This record gives sequence, structure tokens and C-alpha cells, in this order.
Amino acid sequence: FSPAADRPPILGHCLRIGGTTFYLNAGIPELDIRRHGRWKSDAMLVYLRRLYVSAGRVFAHVDTTNG
Repeated sequence: FSPAADRPPILGHCLRIGGTTFYLNAGIPELDIRRHGRWKSDAMLVYLRRLYVSAGRVFAHVDTTNG
């Protein structure tokens, strides 16, 4: 484990991104996340898209030939 000085700082924006992604992945309704995160624009939808793209990449490699 390296000392904190060796790592980049964790900024509020990182927590917003991580929190939004976590709650979307947990199935929390988009409207609830939007209210809690005080999202006034559709910017949070960028994180939603990234979540689906990441999941798509994972599932693209799943072998479905055996049912």
C-alpha cells in the first residue's frame, strides 16, 4: 500500500461519477439519483451510457453457444 502522497487526489467530481454509477448499477431509479445528486442537466446520462457500454463489452465475450 503506497502513501497517499503517491496517489492523485480524490476529487468531488470523482465521487459524483462513482456514486452515480454505483446507484445506477444498483437499480436505483434515475429520477431519484438525479434529485439526490442535484443534477440539473442531462450530464448524468453520460455516466449511464458508460455503464451500458462497459456492460456490453463484458457480455460480448460471454459464450452463449451452450445455452
